[in-house]
Amino acid sequence: MNVLGIQDSDVFQIQLVEYAKRERKRILLKITEENSLLTYKYHN
Repeated sequence: MNVLGIQDSDVFQIQLVEYAKRERKRILLKITEENSLLTYKYHN
């Protein structure tokens, strides 16, 4: 029995959301970097 009323599945969901946020940020940064490189190449 869980005293706090938090199920393992809830904890898992929270971790999943946090992980997804971090991954999305990382991917967005990568895309932004690649876009700047492309823009740079295109203009020079």
